[in-house]
Amino acid sequence: MPRLRVSACIRDGDRILLVEHEKAGRRYSLLPGGGVEAGETLVAAVARGVHEETGFVVFDYADRYAEGVSELAAWLRSGELRSREDVVGGDIRRFPEVLLRLFEGGNTGKLILAVEAE
Repeated sequence: MPRLRVSACIRDGDRILLVEHEKAGRRYSLLPGGGVEAGETLVAAVARGVHEETGFVVFDYADRYAEGVSELAAWLRSGELRSREDVVGGDIRRFPEVLLRLFEGGNTGKLILAVEAE
């Protein structure tokens, strides 16, 4: 079953903290975070994930959450921050095959099954 994940944008001036990962022999950088555990709130999950990957404690800046969301949205609109999407076309019968790519390291970024009209 797909797992809900969270991430945090930690900024120092014009720099953004990324953590390096390796999956299926490929190295890549991501915003720090991780998976949401059963019964865990999203805020608790991001705080735990960031702490596990960086040692940082994120609640020091919880009051600036709205500012962070606003800046991230602006960066996405301007193209300074890009979301990676792996879009696979087909009909709903491809869902099991596409879903397995999540567990085999067959995609980078968000995996989307774009269901085509029949």
